[in-house]
Amino acid sequence: MLDLDVARSRIHAHPDGKTERVLRELIVALETGGSIKVADLYRLDYESFRLAIGVLNGWWSQRHIGVARNGIAQHAVSVEQRQAPGAPVA
Repeated sequence: MLDLDVARSRIHAHPDGKTERVLRELIVALETGGSIKVADLYRLDYESFRLAIGVLNGWWSQRHIGVARNGIAQHAVSVEQRQAPGAPVA
């Protein structure tokens, strides 16, 4: 099971838990472009912190793989390649 699924399962099972509150805030921040206090992550026990890092890693991977599959990353590279050598990058 993906760490994101594990985190969501824990949040559903214990909606009022301190750890689950931090995991919920992390997921909401990632999905909405919001923010989270890093200090809240550091207060987690080791297994919960590892889970939070797994959520971050999974989100990052899915976002970058999705971008590459949709051709957005390929487009960005081709735009850079078309710029004249030595020209300032906008």
